[in-house]
Amino acid sequence: MAIPRELLARLKTAACFRAPDRWALFYRVLWRWTQGERRVIHPADADGALLAQRTDSVERETGDLLMLTLFRRRDPSMGPPEFVGC
Repeated sequence: MAIPRELLARLKTAACFRAPDRWALFYRVLWRWTQGERRVIHPADADGALLAQRTDSVERETGDLLMLTLFRRRDPSMGPPEFVGC
């Protein structure tokens, strides 16, 4: 049974959430999906709610980090990278 790209993207994002049970959650979600339980990705489901909470948390933190990071252009004679964080 194929896993949809959307679910894989959500799992990839949630993998950045550091929790001791993250791999167990992913296994449970994938197992239930392959067994035909499509409700596993909905926030009304316990596993779906946990996955959504972790995905939202990582996306929010990533957005905050990008907003707060300042970049400046380096001297081109120094070679790559062209921009560095400061």
